[in-house]
Amino acid sequence: MTLAIVVGFVMVAIITYAIRSSAESTRRRASTLGSIGNWLGYPHDVGENFVIAKRDGATVKLAYETRGSGSTSQSWTEVSVDIPAAYPLTLYIRRHALFDGSKIAGGTMVDVIVGDEAFDTAYLVEAAPAAVVRELIDHRARAYLMGASHMELVTERHGARATLKLSIRRWEEDFPSAQVLVDEAIRLARRVRDVYARIANPPPIQIEGSPFRPQLTAVASDAAYAREDEVERVRGLQPTRAKQDLDLAMVLVVASVAGCFVVALVWLLQ
Repeated sequence: MTLAIVVGFVMVAIITYAIRSSAESTRRRASTLGSIGNWLGYPHDVGENFVIAKRDGATVKLAYETRGSGSTSQSWTEVSVDIPAAYPLTLYIRRHALFDGSKIAGGTMVDVIVGDEAFDTAYLVEAAPAAVVRELIDHRARAYLMGASHMELVTERHGARATLKLSIRRWEEDFPSAQVLVDEAIRLARRVRDVYARIANPPPIQIEGSPFRPQLTAVASDAAYAREDEVERVRGLQPTRAKQDLDLAMVLVVASVAGCFVVALVWLLQ
């Protein structure tokens, strides 16, 4: 009887602590969202798990997201910032995973080498155009990405909009750490235009034909098309891998079912 009472008290204490901890976590997130909104300036929109505001004309969104469900769920803090949609750019940057090496060797994955040995060893940089990416992911960005065990930097397209999204696998519930994440995402988004101006800017336009209808030279036009082709080729790798992974999963399921059937048949015939 005494043991049951002790166990009951322990269970009540654990549940109470979990409820209070969850409530405190919710309070901290709400406070941080409001502080981020005030820091970015007005007008801004604060929701239960997000804040949206403008910085230098670009939409900035910080969101607390849960990826997956149940025992496999993960908490992520994501910051999305608008970038110029006219510039061809695709980014998929994350920590290296177990089978990346074989996929790179097989040609179904690309890994841009940026020239920083520690970073290149730790991170997959599936991105294009490579020349732009090497300049964009500067020392400060690499140091920030290396500072956490799980971070991602990707580009996304939503119709005519393009965004850069910097994510960390935890809820940045304290304002200072969330502010640093937002600030770095904004900085990288700003750098897209600057880097393109330096790396991918075409030579001065030469007037060909009517002076009222200037056209790019053949060299500049070819370079622009080459960058677009590089981006489209790299952008198409992820859907291709996803289909291959699905096909492999189906093969494994069929093989498992067939194996179970054979084992059951052998057992029945004994």
